[in-house]
Amino acid sequence: MTAPPDPASAGTREGLTTGSCAAAAAKAAALALCLKETPAEVTVSPPPTPHAHPGPLTIPVASIRREGQAVRAEVIKDAGDDPDVTHGCAIQALAWRDPTLLPGQVHIDGGEGVGRVTLPGLPVPVGQAAINPAPLAQIHAAVREVLARLEPACPTMPVPALRIRIEVPQGRALAEGTLNPRLGVVGGISILGTRGTVKPFSHASWKDTIRRQLDVLTHTGSGHVVLSTGGQSEHLSRQTLPELPEAAFVQAGDFAAFALRQAARRGMLGATLGLYFGKCCKLAQGIGFTHARAGALDLTPLVRWARLAGLDHAAVALAQARTARHALALLDALAPNVGAQGPRLLDLVARRALAWTQHMAGCTPQGRPLPVTLLLFDTTNTLRLRRSSQDG
Repeated sequence: MTAPPDPASAGTREGLTTGSCAAAAAKAAALALCLKETPAEVTVSPPPTPHAHPGPLTIPVASIRREGQAVRAEVIKDAGDDPDVTHGCAIQALAWRDPTLLPGQVHIDGGEGVGRVTLPGLPVPVGQAAINPAPLAQIHAAVREVLARLEPACPTMPVPALRIRIEVPQGRALAEGTLNPRLGVVGGISILGTRGTVKPFSHASWKDTIRRQLDVLTHTGSGHVVLSTGGQSEHLSRQTLPELPEAAFVQAGDFAAFALRQAARRGMLGATLGLYFGKCCKLAQGIGFTHARAGALDLTPLVRWARLAGLDHAAVALAQARTARHALALLDALAPNVGAQGPRLLDLVARRALAWTQHMAGCTPQGRPLPVTLLLFDTTNTLRLRRSSQDG
């Protein structure tokens, strides 16, 4: 984990999770406190999960220092080729003996820069530090490795009980660039990682984020989710639906079909999709993963639909379009000739998209279709159409 990246594998170098960094810092602090060792690096095991990294992780230790009766160790997080907001930040562990605990007991908590959970739905109970179960077990195991070395060294002495406090000095500020405020995690970042290392950003991680947000939303009692394709469409959706709580807004990105299916499985009362014309056109063609890598937008179906609906002027305009943005611009530029055909075409596309989203979502556990609403924005960030699957 400490070697420089191989140019031949640029873009694929794995990084460390915050959980692995916290485990390494905790082990280094325990080694200095209990065995007077000050290692330049430590080896920790990955979390005890089926998805963990296959081998031990050797992690550099940036510093170790005494603070009264305690020891603080620091590790600098390396996120590899998929750096997130925590890349390069300091993950610290403060360790001290606590005679009020049972011999050999290890108590782990979060301090400055580690968030606190305030809403149900996450794998950490409300009120506790936002250290997920897998990294919590990883930290415990790392510290117990140190305590295990004390038993043969001092067989007549009881193994000390330790308190470990994980801190991230920049955590409060860094959390503003994460989903934590929306998930009800306040005051800092979360300590995460089921694998021990992080791969460059993947579809799986985005989908997991969608699941987590929907879990929180379900537990807060709000029955409606607003799915957006990105930051701008979310911002516009918030302006359009100011009455909904912050947790109701989820950035689904290009995973429209996946997010709708997850919302239906959780028995949501309804879902709103905030999106632009290009994504709407893809949905209208039954494309549930709307990223450009899945295929460039084909506008020829729009021309065909317009002609079948008798929107001949709109069809002529669309035949010249190169992009969805261009299609809307052509319709607007030809407004005197197209007349009502432009809005009618948008409505036609929206209805086709809604029909497909109903199919993608499936039914809720109660056996009812998931009601879906479309908010269609144009490139001037104007709401051009609002259409629901429950409209007549």
